[in-house]
Parts: sequence; C-alpha cells; structure tokens
Amino acid sequence: MDGDNRTQLPWRPLSEANQCIAHARRTLTNRTPSLLDVRQTVEDIHEIAGELTTLVGLLRERAEAAFGDTNQHVLGELERDLHAMYGCLTTAGLLIAPAVEDLRELSSGVARDSGQPESRMPVRPPDVGVRRAAITVIDGESFDAGHQAPPWQEIERAGG
Repeated sequence: MDGDNRTQLPWRPLSEANQCIAHARRTLTNRTPSLLDVRQTVEDIHEIAGELTTLVGLLRERAEAAFGDTNQHVLGELERDLHAMYGCLTTAGLLIAPAVEDLRELSSGVARDSGQPESRMPVRPPDVGVRRAAITVIDGESFDAGHQAPPWQEIERAGG
C-alpha cells in the first residue's frame, strides 16, 4: 500500500499488523526460509485469518451504526461484501489448518535436532489483548463470543 493516495484517517486500527505482514513478506523475498520459518509463517497466517474473520464479522454487525439513516444503499452493499469476505476468511482458516498440523509434525524433530529456536521470523501482529467478539459458525456449530483462539484451533486442541 506504499504510495497510495488514501486520506490518512486519525484511527488506523490495523496499521501495525499491516507493517508486520509487510516485514514478513520482505523477509521471505530476501532470503530462503528454513522449514521452521515456513511453519511459523503458516501458523501465523492461520491465526491472522482467524482474527480477521472475527474482525470482519464484528464490523458486519456494527457498521450500521456508522451510517444512520443516510447512504443505506452503500450500507447494504458493504454488508453483502463483508458477509462474503467473512465466508472466504473462514474457509481460508479451515483450508490451511491441515498444513499447520503437517508442518508441526514435520518440523518438531528439526527444532529439537538443530538446537535453533522454533521461530526466527516475527510476523505476528502485536498482541493487544482483544478477545473474539463475534460468533463463528463452522459445519453448523456455533462458537460463542469470548474465544481467545480461532474456533478451529480450539477444536484441534480438544483433539477434534
């Protein structure tokens, strides 16, 4: 997004996360990643997809308050777009979950054998202590607000 002509808004809620992702992209561009780098990056993408899913769901629920009685045609289109985006992000997290598990299995011996820390590429957005606020539905099951992790990670932890 460098060099664009957007108006700088006083509140940029995702600017730090965007900077972290851009840093990870530049790092991957400039060097060959190790297996542990790939694992950590895929795990972080999985987490970020979950957080973005939650954020989009929350925005979809709350955006109406910003519009009031004006520009309802824009609100309707925004709600439809956010609904589609929510579905895509939910699917993205579900699609990458098996790769996360495969990489954990594959790299667990590598981390022990190499003596290297398991993560050398910082790509996680800053932890701001925001809890999940939206309800996520996966395969017809609802996961209530208050989850700290994306619901598919909680299913994995429970052995599902």
